[in-house]
Amino acid sequence: MEAEPPAKQWLVEGILALRETSAWIAPPGAMKSALLAEAAICVGAGLDWHGYRNKGAAGVVYFAIERADLVKRPPTSPPATARLEGNAHRGVQRHNRSDAS
Repeated sequence: MEAEPPAKQWLVEGILALRETSAWIAPPGAMKSALLAEAAICVGAGLDWHGYRNKGAAGVVYFAIERADLVKRPPTSPPATARLEGNAHRGVQRHNRSDAS
């Protein structure tokens, strides 16, 4: 008899789970970096993300490997017109992998 896998501990319901890694794949300019930076801020602050429920604040480490130049400047709030639209993440493919498997 096989044991049932443990239930996922969601950080953002249905999107990001504790002890998992994710790969977000889309063409250049599809806003992957902006979406993930925004998701990291929401997880760290315990805020909902584009209508997806946050299950509680968690520590976040952000690695800017490909575009470090974008995060070298001090963080500032973007103008309201620059904020991501609610469905901006729909064109980005996300693949999760549990570290437990």
